Amino acid sequence: VANNPSEYPISLICLESIAVNEVANIRRHYETHHCENFRTFTGQARKDKVDRLKSSFGKQTSFFKNRKGKNVANTIASTEVLKRVVEKMKPFIDDYFFKDCLLAVLDNVCLEKKFLFQTISLSPRMVTRWFDVKNQLINACSELQYFSIAVEESTHLNELHNLLSLRGVTSTFQIFEEFIQLIPMKKTVTRVDIFEALLKMISEIKFDFSKLIGVTTDGAPRE
Repeated sequence: VANNPSEYPISLICLESIAVNEVANIRRHYETHHCENFRTFTGQARKDKVDRLKSSFGKQTSFFKNRKGKNVANTIASTEVLKRVVEKMKPFIDDYFFKDCLLAVLDNVCLEKKFLFQTISLSPRMVTRWFDVKNQLINACSELQYFSIAVEESTHLNELHNLLSLRGVTSTFQIFEEFIQLIPMKKTVTRVDIFEALLKMISEIKFDFSKLIGVTTDGAPRE
């Protein structure tokens, strides 16, 4: 099952994603992993089985999509605001003022969505933690002699983001492996889109691009 051609198909039986959205790949997956167990289902029995699998899959994805989508959206929203507070060197009290202004606008423009914004955390503790984690990451990466980056798309449930993780080695052969950033990709996720997002991230974290030896993705369309 796949909602649009740009998504990876997901097997209704084992819930594994298939790397290429083509009939031949989907058929190969079924014949290799499921044909023996499901070949006895024919006619109406086969249709009923598929309908039950679709219903079960829909309930699972709906639950996780709603729950995860809200959590991810709130995390991204709070992070973006906190980043601006830190970059502009504003006092911690400004984040509360900003949130009050935002909620006041929602009262008059989008009241039905106000409850989502009320759960966004902009506390001084989060400002400090965000700033400290970013500095630790920058300091750690500055000591790497070489590093590689893995880009994993995570769009099956909420069609929202990509995950970036880094693996590197220092001059004393210490291995460093860390999650770097969650990048919103609300439109397309072509190779160009991912590359541009990667360049932006590298500039923000202040990586030395000459030390990058490889970028690995789990696949992306050309256009």
